[in-house]
Amino acid sequence: AELLAAIAAPPTDQDPQPAPKTPPQGAKPSSGQKPEGKPAEGKSNEPKRPTYPKPLTEDPAKEALLQVLDGDLTLRVEAHRPDELRAALRFLQEKEVPLLVLEKAYGADALANDLAEAGALVVLTDVLPNSMPKIYDQFDPQALPARLQNAGVAFAIASGSARRAPLLPTMAAAAVGKGLPRQAALRAITLTPAEILGIQQDTGSLQIGKFADLVVFDRPLFQSDSRVLLVLGRGRTQYEAK
Repeated sequence: AELLAAIAAPPTDQDPQPAPKTPPQGAKPSSGQKPEGKPAEGKSNEPKRPTYPKPLTEDPAKEALLQVLDGDLTLRVEAHRPDELRAALRFLQEKEVPLLVLEKAYGADALANDLAEAGALVVLTDVLPNSMPKIYDQFDPQALPARLQNAGVAFAIASGSARRAPLLPTMAAAAVGKGLPRQAALRAITLTPAEILGIQQDTGSLQIGKFADLVVFDRPLFQSDSRVLLVLGRGRTQYEAK
């Protein structure tokens, strides 16, 4: 009979609502409860939806690596011994790095032809007598520029620090004393460093349209008794001998 009564009952579109619960007489709602049916003031019962697109997290190291692979940034590697230089060349070839600069490459003459073929640039420091640590006694930094020049490797001679900048002509002169042509020595401290830094369009050589950054000597630069007469920076006098 109950089953027949259920079948005969008229259908409803909504589920029956449970009767609201009423607290016992005299009871009060707890402090942590709020009356049902009313959301908290200023809040909504709707679920919080995610915000798209989410902001990207910047990684300066990865951004710099992408610039290196695209050729917008030069990869500079300090490598002294021949085995370290070969490892740098392997990395250059495997990762297809467009621009590689090897700094303090004391053992570069052992693989000068490979460096020339790869188009790697070299920065030489400590091109002075008795300037090398004892562990590098097997290298000859004064003769290295001439050997790289003969192999067709582009190189620059650098002081290594601002404190040693006045010694730069002396370093180039030491390389000239070991067989480097004077014109190549002059380029190694002027135009080639500008090319490595990417500023050759503005400075590094005497050309129309470039900054007038000039130094005038009273005799050939690599003579030990040469004296500075005039220094111009962008065409303005920075120093003038009396």
